[in-house]
Amino acid sequence: MQLRNHSMMIYKGRSSWPPQWNWISGPGNTESAAVGEAGVLEHVQPSHVSGNTIFLTIGTSDGNRFTGQLAFGDDHFARRVISVLHAHLGHIVKDIAELAIA
Repeated sequence: MQLRNHSMMIYKGRSSWPPQWNWISGPGNTESAAVGEAGVLEHVQPSHVSGNTIFLTIGTSDGNRFTGQLAFGDDHFARRVISVLHAHLGHIVKDIAELAIA
């Protein structure tokens, strides 16, 4: 099943994918927007507070950077997703969303 459609890509009854992106730096401003599966994955960081949350950083072609969060109902699945994301740093987010994950 594709990462974007995986049945465990859910937290509190809502899909975690795609993340809501928040601008953090670049030539844009807080009104700049990355929507959906935009950008290239630059960084993946598990939460130090909650084992079921992952923070992502992406870069866009216009030089802006955004952060987003994925939360899961299952810590084990979150660790599997972290491994997949680490293996695909530098890849386009849309391509990562299409990856098969068991």
